[in-house]
Amino acid sequence: MAPLLAVGLVALLLLWVVVSGRRRRRALLKRFRSEWGRVSTQERDVAAVALYHRTMQAGATGDGLDERTATDLDLDAVFEILDRTETNIGQQLLDQRLRSSFTRDELSAFESLMTRVSAVETERQRIQFSLTRLRGHSGDLWWLALPGVLEPKRWDVVFPLLTPVVPLALALATVWPPAVGIVILGLLTNMTLRYVHAPRLGPLLRPFRQLGPLLATATALQPMVTGDLSPLGPTLTDDVSSQQRLRRMVRWVSHDPMLSDDFTNGLFEAANLMLLLDVSVLYFAAKEVRAHGPALLRTIATVGTVDAAISIASYRAGTSGWTRPVLESSAQLALRDLRHPLLDAPVPNSLTLVAPAGVLVTGSNMSGKSTFLRTLGVNAVLAQTLNTCLASAYEAPVFTIRSVIGRGDDLASGTSYYEDEVDECSRSSVSAKTSGRSSSCLMSCSGAPARPNGSPPRKPC
Repeated sequence: MAPLLAVGLVALLLLWVVVSGRRRRRALLKRFRSEWGRVSTQERDVAAVALYHRTMQAGATGDGLDERTATDLDLDAVFEILDRTETNIGQQLLDQRLRSSFTRDELSAFESLMTRVSAVETERQRIQFSLTRLRGHSGDLWWLALPGVLEPKRWDVVFPLLTPVVPLALALATVWPPAVGIVILGLLTNMTLRYVHAPRLGPLLRPFRQLGPLLATATALQPMVTGDLSPLGPTLTDDVSSQQRLRRMVRWVSHDPMLSDDFTNGLFEAANLMLLLDVSVLYFAAKEVRAHGPALLRTIATVGTVDAAISIASYRAGTSGWTRPVLESSAQLALRDLRHPLLDAPVPNSLTLVAPAGVLVTGSNMSGKSTFLRTLGVNAVLAQTLNTCLASAYEAPVFTIRSVIGRGDDLASGTSYYEDEVDECSRSSVSAKTSGRSSSCLMSCSGAPARPNGSPPRKPC
């Protein structure tokens, strides 16, 4: 009788999972359709998102934005307007993309994916369904792959030794009732160990449980990242193949959010708490994660980039007056009806320049000079990273973009506001010549009050 009751309970649980999963799929499909082309209201930790780029780019050199320029251009606010991603890693790769530089092939592949998902709704929704598996703590996945993070302690070997004790004691209790005492003792021991080690293991386990969904999503995306889209993830197939053993290990502690609800999540958490399943798998899988750290980081980057591309396709769908830029090294700067993405009712501006000419924008305080400069800078960034800009036409070379719009004076070192601006523009020109790019330095200056040291105010620009 007892075995039949157990089988019946398992059957009811499986039926519940299937029915709940179908209900969630229908709800997700409805959400995908209703949110397409609309500003996302999801909460964001912008500082945590930006940490990914800062860590990945630590010590690197390149033509991406520096922190001062990103701040001057209000890039965090621009990111929030653009962000319609499904995952934390999508947010991280979108933020990184805005701060980086790309080859022509990489931009072309990004454009091809945006065009495809805009035209084929079913394909876009299939990708979004796959990405939904990563809703949760996927933003910390990259951290697991860093050297020295997953280093098990010597005494962690006790976790896999304790995991089978409770199930074996339960089986033994069917023929030897006193084994129930072993079951109770085992449960108390496991829960105590879990509580004691929670401060150390908790931050590791949350992203660790996302490894299974990540690798499942990457496998589903493999057919997408081929042909003209291969620059988005040139090594994805090899990377996923090399992590198959890791995927088999982590599937025991990974659960699909599309097939789970509060009830099944509660069962999942209870099993991990009482049987130490996740910490036991973590002990064995740590070596695999360390061995395949670079492949794991590349996989994260590819999945996040696909999510970012769908996000920008959604932004385009809800935005009028955007265009694809023409980026040619020999092109003059010809911008028509340029607008800022953060303004609800912007006044379009046009500008035409032929090298080596620059432009001097004058006017009274609060007349929009800095807004105009930021509009130029933001659209140059969007053109060179997302192949998208708010204008009726955008034709320009590829720039190394630097700005000195915000205050940067340093009284301790005797560096004035004006001197800081000039030095920054000079460094920008040297950097651009080294990289072979054009230099775009956005410099804002105006009349100013007397300086703190009592010297007369500097002259207006």
